[in-house]
Amino acid sequence: MSKDVKRWKSYLKEDRSRSRTRGLYKFLCMIEYDVDPRAGRGLNDIVTDIRACPNVTIVDIVIGNKNISPKRYAAGLRVKFVSSYPGQVLQPEQTKATILTMIKKVRNVARLTRVSMGFERVE
Repeated sequence: MSKDVKRWKSYLKEDRSRSRTRGLYKFLCMIEYDVDPRAGRGLNDIVTDIRACPNVTIVDIVIGNKNISPKRYAAGLRVKFVSSYPGQVLQPEQTKATILTMIKKVRNVARLTRVSMGFERVE
């Protein structure tokens, strides 16, 4: 193996000893959302808006459309996020609170329920 290849492989290794501000975390939550057939906005559009939030990397739908009342549905989401990025140093608790606030502001999200108390470090 050439010297350059070894050097690049060393850059691509993941550092497991990262500080809390540089880790990847996840939490679970349930959202209640309204469906408006005229607007054509459903769960996929809501999840796309959540993915557009800063620090959010992946949003998975754990529990799909559960009808809880006419025109209102519930879904379980797994949100993975980076606590901070270059130029921004935040603790994971601060970033999670900010993400939850942004989720509440997404159009058609009626309520945010059953948010996991903590978060889990993913690496």
